[in-house]
Amino acid sequence: SPHGTEVIYTKSELKSWWDNKRVSSIWIANADGTDHRQLLGSDKDRSAAWSPDGRYIAFLSTRDQDEDARDAPGAQVWLLRTSEGGEATKLTTQKTAVRSIKWSHDSKQIFFTMEEEDPLKDARKKSIGDGIFVDEGANGQGRGSFSNLWVVTVGSKGLRQLTKGGQ
Repeated sequence: SPHGTEVIYTKSELKSWWDNKRVSSIWIANADGTDHRQLLGSDKDRSAAWSPDGRYIAFLSTRDQDEDARDAPGAQVWLLRTSEGGEATKLTTQKTAVRSIKWSHDSKQIFFTMEEEDPLKDARKKSIGDGIFVDEGANGQGRGSFSNLWVVTVGSKGLRQLTKGGQ
């Protein structure tokens, strides 16, 4: 935490051995290693980060998405007020998954990376018939797309893309 007394972390574990399904949740503990407890109730949360002013915790989650939905966008940025309690609120509603987050020094914005949407991916899959579709994209990465840098303003939810494609 900004005041140095607490630590937040992601705990990842196998939910069911038979289903081979991994879940993650956000936990909090005192900085001296005592009093570990789950901070948020969902098993779809990860990558928490305190705002520099200590007022918020931002994190990535798929908590509002159906596990079996094939068209689900992936993790989005969520926000939890630390002083007032209450429920976390969704800050982004992008079409692709957010990969990482970083607060601005003034706690007013969150920078994040997000996969670039590939409008031709489904068409390519359909056009190969019985063949095997290999999705290998930018620099041989398995995700098959570039990630771009975005910024969202916490108060207004205003969103701006800072990079585009392979630039």
